[in-house]
Amino acid sequence: MYIVKPISFGSLERFERQNNKYHIVLSGVKDGEAVEDVYKINCVNEVIDPFFAYERYNFLRQRQGLEDNSFQHYRGGYLL
Repeated sequence: MYIVKPISFGSLERFERQNNKYHIVLSGVKDGEAVEDVYKINCVNEVIDPFFAYERYNFLRQRQGLEDNSFQHYRGGYLL
């Protein structure tokens, strides 16, 4: 899996330092009880900043057979 950074500012250094591994924590209420589920994400091959490394992004996009218009506007950023 590849993650495409949706904004032009900030860096991907944290992802790189953690070898692209991270956790997602979902908190909420289920059947009247507070619950918190933690999921370890360790399936990310690479995190790409298309604003900085467009050639790499474009190579992967073409390899996956995605159209040029594969970016969709999503919450102020872009979702591939």
